[in-house]
Amino acid sequence: MLFIYIYLTKLFIAPQWWLEPFIGIRVDLILYPIWLTYISLTKTHYFYKLSTLDKYLILFVGWLLISILFNEKNGLSVQHATQYVLWLVMFKLFQATVLDLETLKKVVMALCIVVFVLVVEGIQHKLSADGLGWAGQDLGWVQKEVLAAGGTGRTRWVSIFDGPGVFCIAYTTALPFVMRYLFMPVKTKIKLVSLVFTLLFLLAIYYTGSRGGFLAALTIITLFIMYKSNLSMSKLAMIFGLLVVLFAMAPSHLTNTKDSSNSAQHRVDMWGKGATMARYNPVFGVGRGNYKRHSYLLIAHNSMIEIMAETGFPGVFLWLCVLYLAFKNLYVYHKKEEKEENKMFAAAVAISLAGYFVSSIFVTAEFETMYMIIAFAGVIGSISKEEIKLTMREKLLVMGTVIFVFLFTKFFVSIYFS
Repeated sequence: MLFIYIYLTKLFIAPQWWLEPFIGIRVDLILYPIWLTYISLTKTHYFYKLSTLDKYLILFVGWLLISILFNEKNGLSVQHATQYVLWLVMFKLFQATVLDLETLKKVVMALCIVVFVLVVEGIQHKLSADGLGWAGQDLGWVQKEVLAAGGTGRTRWVSIFDGPGVFCIAYTTALPFVMRYLFMPVKTKIKLVSLVFTLLFLLAIYYTGSRGGFLAALTIITLFIMYKSNLSMSKLAMIFGLLVVLFAMAPSHLTNTKDSSNSAQHRVDMWGKGATMARYNPVFGVGRGNYKRHSYLLIAHNSMIEIMAETGFPGVFLWLCVLYLAFKNLYVYHKKEEKEENKMFAAAVAISLAGYFVSSIFVTAEFETMYMIIAFAGVIGSISKEEIKLTMREKLLVMGTVIFVFLFTKFFVSIYFS
């Protein structure tokens, strides 16, 4: 567990980016070899055992490396290649270390603690007199109309969370695990603590000013309500209406599809360019790390479109299969499990991953945080001791989803700019 605690600190608090004497230390290149050595000496069987989810993740990383090999390479390409190999190692290390649900719950508790540190940091950053955060970072950009109305910038962190949108992902990743106690038969005291922490998380999310984060938080809340309620169509309509009202009440920089700084317009334009890249490079894509070179402006600000453009249709197919299998692992466990507390925990992992996916529609969220959540799903799948396979029907469903997203993106972009 010590390795996982160090890993979570490295990932979220990231002292190697801002806190002396840790600045500049490649923690992953030190941590992973030691962790792998320990696993090899004690739990080798668990590291080398491959589930269907493992195999598809290996296939995806392998295809990504092939797409890089067949395209023009740059420093970012090499960085991506290294990152994905390390994420794959991390994925397997998690599975070999966390062998039961109680241990995974401790991991999630540690996750909530380190992310809550960032909740405190984000709130203090927003309210600070000098506009600087703990790492000396300033507030992120914000539209001119918000500044004119007396508003300030948007909170951000360091490392992979150095933008408001991606910083918000840290919060929404942990939010379902904090919220789950509100929907469980626990003591009133625990519910109140959960409510207080949930409200603080939501405030921190609000301060990031992230469209994707705002929608992800609404998605998380909605999924919990739907999960715990046997809702009629009329009640679903009421909830949908409430979400529309909440979205309408949000600041314009969260809800506008067109704005003075052209944030939304640039995103849609980049989606269209990504679909074009996939159209003319359907097999190997343009190579991971080459999106900006082909768009001449920005990255995709959408994980699926960026993966489609940079690794081709085979790459995005394998990527979606990994996500589908993660959800299937959680579904199968949930269906077999009888203990309500454990079922809710599996549901929280699924909702966390769903919230992450919603965020990835608005920012390129290809970070190890997603593969960490997928590792949680892999652990839960191994606990269920049922072999999870991908049927031909499910493969066709995933492929159909890829084709639909491609065609819909082309259609939506043409309508948006018409």
